Amino acid sequence: MRKEIFIFVSHLFVSTYSIHPQCSNVAEKPKNCNQTQILCTKGYSSSTGCPLGYFCYDKSLDDPCDFLCPCLEDEITCHSGNPSVDPFTGCSPQKTCIPKETINFKGQICPNFCPAQCGPGFTACPPLIDKNGCYGSETCVSSLNLCPVPKYDANGCAIKNSKFCKRYCPGVFDENGCPGDVICAEEVDNKCPVSKYDSRGCSVVKPIQCEENEVRCSKGFDKRNCLIGFTCQDKFSENNCINYCPTICDEQHEKSCSQGIGFNGCPLPDICIPKIGTRYIYGQREINCTNHCRPSCDLTTHKLCPHVFDVDGCMGPETCIPRGNDCPTSEYDSNGCLVPKTKKCDEKTELFCLGGSDINGCKLQDTCMPRKVGNCLQTCPALCGQGMILCHSGVDENGCKLPDSCVPKQIPGFDQCNGICPKICNGEQVKCVVTKKPKLHLGPFFIQTKHCVLNEFCMDIVDKKTNCTNFCPTTCEDNEKVCEGPLNEQGCKLPDVCVPEMNRGGRGNLCPEHCPIRCPEGERPCPGNIKEDSCREPPKCVAKDKKCPQGERDFFGCKIIEKISKCEDNNSRICPGVYDNVGCRTAPECMQKNETCPQSTYDRNGCRVLGPVACKWSHQKFCPMPLDEKNCPIQGECIEIKNGKCNQYCEPICSSSEHKVCDGGRDTNSCPFPKFCYNKNKACPRKNPFIQTEYEPIIHRKIFDVSSPKVFFNRPFIY
Repeated sequence: MRKEIFIFVSHLFVSTYSIHPQCSNVAEKPKNCNQTQILCTKGYSSSTGCPLGYFCYDKSLDDPCDFLCPCLEDEITCHSGNPSVDPFTGCSPQKTCIPKETINFKGQICPNFCPAQCGPGFTACPPLIDKNGCYGSETCVSSLNLCPVPKYDANGCAIKNSKFCKRYCPGVFDENGCPGDVICAEEVDNKCPVSKYDSRGCSVVKPIQCEENEVRCSKGFDKRNCLIGFTCQDKFSENNCINYCPTICDEQHEKSCSQGIGFNGCPLPDICIPKIGTRYIYGQREINCTNHCRPSCDLTTHKLCPHVFDVDGCMGPETCIPRGNDCPTSEYDSNGCLVPKTKKCDEKTELFCLGGSDINGCKLQDTCMPRKVGNCLQTCPALCGQGMILCHSGVDENGCKLPDSCVPKQIPGFDQCNGICPKICNGEQVKCVVTKKPKLHLGPFFIQTKHCVLNEFCMDIVDKKTNCTNFCPTTCEDNEKVCEGPLNEQGCKLPDVCVPEMNRGGRGNLCPEHCPIRCPEGERPCPGNIKEDSCREPPKCVAKDKKCPQGERDFFGCKIIEKISKCEDNNSRICPGVYDNVGCRTAPECMQKNETCPQSTYDRNGCRVLGPVACKWSHQKFCPMPLDEKNCPIQGECIEIKNGKCNQYCEPICSSSEHKVCDGGRDTNSCPFPKFCYNKNKACPRKNPFIQTEYEPIIHRKIFDVSSPKVFFNRPFIY
């Protein structure tokens, strides 16, 4: 029997591998990999294809392109030879995993190598084979040079030089199976030499001639699987039965089994079976089982009984027992599980309840239980499998136990939500649910949220002391806070309310939001006054017959100034106040009519007013500048349209909190492309990904961030 060799190559992604149908009960996956981790396998079984386990791989925070699982211990990491950059991820090249070792034509183990990464002007040459028949690594040579000439073939034999002859004699093989030099027939008087070895390096065995009443049989094979020789034996035995050649098995891996006597009373030829067979226990583990030869029974007095399984799920030998006796029954099944005994219950007084399965997937013993205990009907226990929680449902109004139930440990589709048993409340209670809202990323452009149930509890519908209706606690969003609810006309508290934690002030700054105030009888709430930073103070209570106090500042946090309705001098006029460096107006004043009113050097936002800029020369263009730390514009500048043969571009204006400036690369003339804005959490691409070709004119277009639906660059590249 020839031994077969298999090569197993693992995959980078769990989802792309075809899983064996018996792998459903393989070791559980980790409960949850966070957003900075990837779910990876520890490899796959070469015989079953089942995962050997799972682990969470921490992605590198410094390398945004690190989003693939690492290679296994028996693999090496190679990088793609494609130099192109993915415009959406900005990553290139991607890594792949290949086995550390390969098998050559001789069945020997050889080291493996990654493909060569050759730069411009170089050519990747195919790997050369050494004298052991193993491939080396690819090499890079100049495109002007030729690749090196191989010295050995795939079998590790030296490649011989060609020779011109009228008639050729093939080279004889040596003990390694390598051919010798080609010989010209005229050099050996047209008598070509005969090889003592064949192409595998085995000694050439000459066939023998047997008599007519004999058959030629093989003497077997040596450790190199080379034929040892032949022998002759009689075709028929003394009983006129066919005399089969001896069955030759691989002593290391096989054993010979007799097939007994045939219907004609003659012995059948022996067969070879593997010494060891493999059993798969639910795809989780591999058990090496001993194979057994089938016994030869005298069917006139005995019968053949099938094998039984042991505790490992291995088949025992078949047995011969006298007719009339029962064959032995197996205590275990093919998975090594104890076979439960058949349970029979009294249908009138008992319930038949399934036993379920244990953590290994083995079936448990079924049971019988009374149909009724006292005045209460009974139910079978709930069978909760892996990943489920057993929940008790309490009792009914008669004090009888309700059927139990099962809930998932984790809500399907939302791994951040743990399942809990539902709370059972009586008719005078209300069930309150405490929830939490985790963020679940469902794609690059949006985030969907779902509330997770953290706890459930029961509370009385009506408070027995105050006779007021009770309300469950209010659950607010992450950007909200809980404020105490108001009182109704009976003085009972209403549900709490949610308000935003922050709001926008008059200047666009964030201000804390205040909860509504609850005022005593005879008073009413008034809004708080505005402070200098345009944020409001907390609300106050004042008497109902009084007006709410007016603050000293307006919506923008500026002091409220008195208006001038008329100047005392008829030759004067009213000039409005100017804005200061915080965006507030000064008081108006009266000035002579022949005088010019003062102009503001600042605008409403407190930014300095900039005048228009006109470039002096036609070969210049105006470039705007980004905003400063106060979000005020900076004076732009004029730049040359061209610098030699190359165009010059304005610096892009990016959002400093979300984006960074990346170099646009160069074209075939070594002229720079325009710089561009890119996600600050990702590596810059090698060139501007928003330009389709190097020869295409740059046009106005909207550029989108792949991780956010917001437009972050909405300007032309050329101004």
